[in-house]
Amino acid sequence: MNNMSGQERMPFGGDETPAERPRNTGLKISNANSKFTKVADEKKDFERLAGDLVEQKKIRNKRTIELASQFLSVLRDKTLSNNKSELSKNIEKDICAQLVNLSLEINSDDTETEGMGSVAIINLLLKTTLIQRDLLNELDYKVATLTKMSSLSEKK
Repeated sequence: MNNMSGQERMPFGGDETPAERPRNTGLKISNANSKFTKVADEKKDFERLAGDLVEQKKIRNKRTIELASQFLSVLRDKTLSNNKSELSKNIEKDICAQLVNLSLEINSDDTETEGMGSVAIINLLLKTTLIQRDLLNELDYKVATLTKMSSLSEKK
């Protein structure tokens, strides 16, 4: 069948010729309002935040270990108080201040259990108490041994 322009008409095609019809280049759908896209974005955000949190905890744990080691080395230092320089005294004060600040930082962290900073510093102090106890026991034993030797040598 021919239409008025003399071209052949396509069945069910209407009055348009194949050249006049718009070409479809594919299905174009916007995913902007898709719930699946939002879930994927939320998952990425969650994973990013979790990664940041893990990294912050690693950094804080490393700092905690360094400070605790420094504190314990200060504790084990056998230099008499009269023989310490002002610099070493200031270093000791600085380490203690850093430990207290770290404890406060952990206490104020919402991702930590309440009071964990206090628990950490108390744990460190308990460990130092045990170290001091061991030193006192060793000194007590040596004094007792020397006293016994002295009393035996006096009897001779």
